[in-house]
This record gives sequence, structure tokens and C-alpha cells, in this order.
Amino acid sequence: PGRVGQDLVGRTGKRYYAALLLLAGVLLAIPGRGGAETRTISWSAVTTYTDNTPIEPTKTVTYDIFWTTDVALTPASHHAIASGITQTSTTFDADAQAIPRGQPVYFTGDAVLSTGEKSALSSPYTWNVPTLSSLSISGPASVNENGTGTYTATATWSDNSTTSVNPTWSVSPTTYASISSAGVFSASTVTMNQSVTVTANYVSGGVPKTTTQGVTIVDIVPPLSIT
Repeated sequence: PGRVGQDLVGRTGKRYYAALLLLAGVLLAIPGRGGAETRTISWSAVTTYTDNTPIEPTKTVTYDIFWTTDVALTPASHHAIASGITQTSTTFDADAQAIPRGQPVYFTGDAVLSTGEKSALSSPYTWNVPTLSSLSISGPASVNENGTGTYTATATWSDNSTTSVNPTWSVSPTTYASISSAGVFSASTVTMNQSVTVTANYVSGGVPKTTTQGVTIVDIVPPLSIT
């Protein structure tokens, strides 16, 4: 784990030197609820004080994680991503956190013992927040009449990472098909093959992207029967 040289005073008056989490980085994460673009930040578990003395087994360690645009980590600038958690990673939605895109932000955090001792903040971890570059659709090129198909959207970001997202879906013309908010396409009955267009719209950080995919609704000719 990382180290920090701030000494802490325990309830007994003994001076402790608390180890601090080492922020390991922002990683691509599985999309969260609603297909949001989410990221995960992780860190090393704090198991010792900075003098390498193990933290007593009777004490538990929790973590507070913050982001800020202030490289000096001024406390008034902190925005909490997680508070009082015991795990060594947390997932967040950059847009839901109102993290500004297209500029660096800084992550920091502290370790807190169950007896009240708290470490100083970790050194800042810098993340150059990516912007939305493009949007793509995946799904079947054709769907049988009265059948269904599922479409998904993938966002590509300026750091070349990709995440699944949940855009606003539409289909045109609506005479031959509909599509749900989850991307489930439902074809109507047709008397001949019909072409429709599936459209996905997604906005992140004020940047809108739109993409389309053509879909053929296939007229299923019933088999001939001989009587």
C-alpha cells in the first residue's frame, strides 16, 4: 500500500502513522444500470501503519474517495464518489457525477479506522476525462415479419476506450416496426420485404452523437400446400 507521513493520535494518546491507499487508476468498467458509461477506480488495501506495524485485527478500515478539478486537492473542492466503503474499488458514472469532460480531474481519498483515526489524503491521481467520439449500433440486418431483434449501442471515447451505452432508440418508418427503450425491435406483418432505419441518439457531456442502421423486414412466404 501507499504511505503517508502524517501522524495520527489514537484514543489512547499513542501516536500512529497511518498508511494510506494508493490509487491505482481509472479502468474501463461494465456498464451500470441504464447502460451508462461507467468507470472503476481501485486502490491498494491499507493493512499497516507507515512504520509497517500491522493494523490491529480489532480495527476495520474504510475508504473515502473524491474527485476534484483542483490539483492542490483543496477540501472545499472535493466531490465524493464513495464514502465509508470497505472494498478497494468503486464504480462511478462520470456524467452523473458531473465530472467535466475534455480536461484533467484528480482523484484522492483517505483511509479511516473504525476507532476514528484518519489518514491524510492520498497524492492525486490524474485522469484526462475522455469525450464522446462516436457511436455504433450492433444488431441483426434483417428481422422476419412479426419477429423481434435486439439492438445495442457502443460509445467510443477520445481515449479509444469503448463502453456499451443505452441511447434513445427510434425506427422509421413506424408503419412496419417499433423499437423499445431497451433496443428491442418488433417487426409488423408485411406483404413484401420492407426496409426501415434504426436510429440511436446518445448525449454525453453535452456532446450528441447519432448513428443509424438499415434493417430489412422479411416477408415470410407461407409454404405451398397440396390438397
